[in-house]
Formats: sequence, structure tokens, C-alpha cells
Amino acid sequence: GCVMLSEGIPAIIIENSAKMVGMPVGPLEVLDQTSLSLSYDVIKQTKIDLETEGGRYQQKPGEEVIIEMVEKFNRKGRSAGTGFYEYQKDGSKNLWGGLKDNFGQENINYDFEELKDRFLIRQSLETARCLEEGVLANVCDGNIGSIYGIGFPSWTGGALQYINYVGSKKYLEKAL
Repeated sequence: GCVMLSEGIPAIIIENSAKMVGMPVGPLEVLDQTSLSLSYDVIKQTKIDLETEGGRYQQKPGEEVIIEMVEKFNRKGRSAGTGFYEYQKDGSKNLWGGLKDNFGQENINYDFEELKDRFLIRQSLETARCLEEGVLANVCDGNIGSIYGIGFPSWTGGALQYINYVGSKKYLEKAL
């Protein structure tokens, strides 16, 4: 979601495309719920740890959005009352108007179907990586865990089953 926002894609399109593919909430709301300040702290600590070990930290796409949200705009997530969304005392919420002013681009072109695919492909790639690294014991754990743990759309059968659903050749073409 942050990568898409950094590309100038409107926040409402990002959130709605994730929901339309079957995710319970959009990625920007997920970041707000888990705390932008936590994501920010993880980015900063990872940089410190890698440099302490003699490595070099390479910022990942979308991280600049999180850094700007926290450092420049002091928007730290739902627990702080502000993030990608504005949170009202009555429990309602709406996307922060500053997103368009600070991350939007005029006449941005995007393919709605491609955006939906990007959500599914990214999460299924990460699930496959977890299986390869032994974080997951088997494919079944990856499929069930992705549905119940990270909200991967149940119509897919899970993140790893999604790869089978699309077909490995077509999946790789879309992923590249």
C-alpha cells in the first residue's frame, strides 16, 4: 500500500482495490491499526542493527512514506489518533486529506486489476519465501495461516494455493 501511495495512486483506490480482492481491510488501515510508529521504529532499528554488523541498509520501496508520515506529519497510527486515517471520537474514520496533497500525483494512470493482483502476488511471494526458509512447516500451514493470520482472501484457498490457481507460468509473468 505504501509503495502504491508513493507512486501517486490515490489512497481510496489503494484501500478499495484491496477490499475488492477480498481482504478484510485495506493496507493503509492495517498499518494504522498496527501503528505507524511501530513500523517506523522497526525501519530505524533494522538500519542500526545492519550497520552495527558492518552491513549496509538499503531502504525498501514504500518505507519513505512511513518515515514521512511519522517524522514530517507526526501521524503515528490509530493509537495516537492520527495516521493514514482521521479517527473520530464516535468511532468513525476517514482517510486523511493530506494524503492527496503530499503523496498524490495529477493524472496518474493505474490499472485497477493490476493493483488487485499486486496485493495477492506480494503476499503469496512472501508466504512462499517463508515456506522455503522453513518458517512454515508445510503448504497447508501457509494456506491456512495466510487466510486466518493475515487476511488473505479465502476465495483463493490461501496464499500458496493462489499461485496454483493462477498457474506457475502466468504467476511468474505477473510477479515480474
